[in-house]
Amino acid sequence: GLAGPDLTAIVNSARRRNRSLWDVLEELETQPGILRIAPATRAAATKLVADLRAYVELAHERPAGEVLYAFLRGTGLLTRLAAAETAAAEEALQNMARFFDIVRAQSALLADDRAIFVARHLQTLVEAGDDPPTADLDPDVDAVSVLTVHKAKGLEFPVVFLPGLVSDRFPMRSRPDTLGLPLALVKETLPDGDFQLQEERRLFYVAMTRARDELILSHAADYGGARARRVSPFVLEALDLPIAASMPGSGARATRPVERLATFGQPAVPAAAAPDDLDEPLTLSFYAIDDYLTCPLKFKYGHVLRVPVAPHHALIYGSALHKAVQEFHRLEARGQVMTEAQLFEAFSRAWSNEGFLSRDHEEARLESGRAALRRFREQQLAPGAVVPTYVERDFSFSLDGNRVRGRWDRVDVEPLAGEPTVGGGEAASPHADVVTPTLPLMGRERVTITDYKSSDVRDPVRARQRARDSLQLQIYAMGYEALTGRLPDAVQLHFLDSGLVGRAEVDRNRLEKARGRIAQAAAGMRARDYTPRPEFLSCSYCPFREICPSSVAR
Repeated sequence: GLAGPDLTAIVNSARRRNRSLWDVLEELETQPGILRIAPATRAAATKLVADLRAYVELAHERPAGEVLYAFLRGTGLLTRLAAAETAAAEEALQNMARFFDIVRAQSALLADDRAIFVARHLQTLVEAGDDPPTADLDPDVDAVSVLTVHKAKGLEFPVVFLPGLVSDRFPMRSRPDTLGLPLALVKETLPDGDFQLQEERRLFYVAMTRARDELILSHAADYGGARARRVSPFVLEALDLPIAASMPGSGARATRPVERLATFGQPAVPAAAAPDDLDEPLTLSFYAIDDYLTCPLKFKYGHVLRVPVAPHHALIYGSALHKAVQEFHRLEARGQVMTEAQLFEAFSRAWSNEGFLSRDHEEARLESGRAALRRFREQQLAPGAVVPTYVERDFSFSLDGNRVRGRWDRVDVEPLAGEPTVGGGEAASPHADVVTPTLPLMGRERVTITDYKSSDVRDPVRARQRARDSLQLQIYAMGYEALTGRLPDAVQLHFLDSGLVGRAEVDRNRLEKARGRIAQAAAGMRARDYTPRPEFLSCSYCPFREICPSSVAR
């Protein structure tokens, strides 16, 4: 890399000739004799210039999120962090994911989401005092969390250390003056005395109450200054100690020479303890369960560490179709018919230009989406078409002590005139732990749950097979049973690109198999078993294949 005497020579050359560092780095490639540096340094400088040129060019054309992900992947940082099984690496990945969320959220507010505009916008937020939190702390991670008192608000830990509790540090001696407020605008009674001191006393109380089992208050007489330091008056107040206890060195003993020398020794590295199994109930979704059953390491990257992934055109396309269909059904439920132009407008509003291979590729997918929506609208307006009873309805139920959550795209409830139901009716043995009927039943009825898919399936046999084998649809059926006391009659997949519908009657044997697969995934998650299961097909579609050390599809 660029370091040591060679880097000093490059910086001095730029300063001496009144040139920018970038100019000198470029000259190292075009004029090799301008500086005598090591071959390794010259190669590193050449790579740095090439990388920066590539990212600048990419930043002119692609959104900020894509540029950021390309940088993280191109530098190998994501790969190194994913391969390092340490708490620090996991925290870094979680903070990256948090930053990606911020970039995407702020990009959506701007007319132009390229990096130069997003960076300026984020800088403005920072200057205005915006301080977004880092990733949420995992209380089960075997690591020490170092936090400010403000960042620790709302959190609790078994053991808390409060260091540096001496006068002029906590509380601080010099505090900036607050912005004065005209007395005419003050409605409440102002506190007597030093308001800033009272505020720091409240912060000290917040810090102490973060501990559940044990609180350690520490201070030192010597912080490198000319005089010894007194114990913080807040400690005296908390422990009800006399003022004499604040004298420097109170309660302390002199450190022996042998103890001082021992502080320079190599600290012992404790053996890594195996993580305990999770005891609390898990919150499960189909996607988490499916990812774990496909590959536990994929589940860890996506749901535990939340490793950022590059935007993919298939996800953008599917999400936009989904939102347009959702808007159509919501207006339909209010008795309004959405025009084709309105449907296309809803599709455009949900569209994002991230992840596509080229502008031509994006235009082709836009046209495919409009064609799919045109076909969908014609099907929904055809004579005899059913208006859905529920659209985008959330559900949750308890299964084997865990909480399973999901969302139905569409539920059709059709009243029947004396005909027996096929797959539904009262369930002799409910699959959920508790059945809490919250959705109304309408007597004799036929219930069908539909999930919309953007994949292009054109074979009716394959469409029916996918519906029968869908773990997602089995979970949806269990959710309906938990909320009504009866199973739906049928489940189906509606493939929007082709207009084909794959339908399957609800079968109790398939539900039992699905319950076993859910239990298998939950047991592995609870044991924190993230052993990879590399297979070429699953690795080929995995968004983490470029950084996963176990991938067989790179």
